[in-house]
Amino acid sequence: MDPVSALSVAGVALQLVGLCVSVSQSLSSLKDKYDEAGKTIRGIKRYCKVIEFAVRKVQHWIETTVASSGVVAPELAALQFTLQEYTEVVQDLKDDVDKIVGSADEDTLRRGQKFKFVWNQDIMQQHLQELHYLSSALHLLLDATQL
Repeated sequence: MDPVSALSVAGVALQLVGLCVSVSQSLSSLKDKYDEAGKTIRGIKRYCKVIEFAVRKVQHWIETTVASSGVVAPELAALQFTLQEYTEVVQDLKDDVDKIVGSADEDTLRRGQKFKFVWNQDIMQQHLQELHYLSSALHLLLDATQL
């Protein structure tokens, strides 16, 4: 297998890990500001940690096993496509969290800002569900690679 291809997939994995870490950090500050959002935030943070761990395992597998074993290019291309799709899901979540956190950074929260999060609760629940599916898919991927 081409080492450049393995590095490309590893790079996508690293980007996904970075997004998961960023979302968790942003949600920590948001949780302090919106008590009613606690369960959703804890769920999203939990899935982000699981996804981060799983993707780090995949990244390690790519760097240690795939690069030296000569995995067929279509399998590597499928893995890269999958990780890019996962990255888009987490990037959408990060964008929504950044919008909320950006408005919550002020010292004094206005009523409109709290309402904005309540109104976005449905969106955050959708993100939570997407992360659940992503986590399940990564579990299947880890099983397939026998990590």
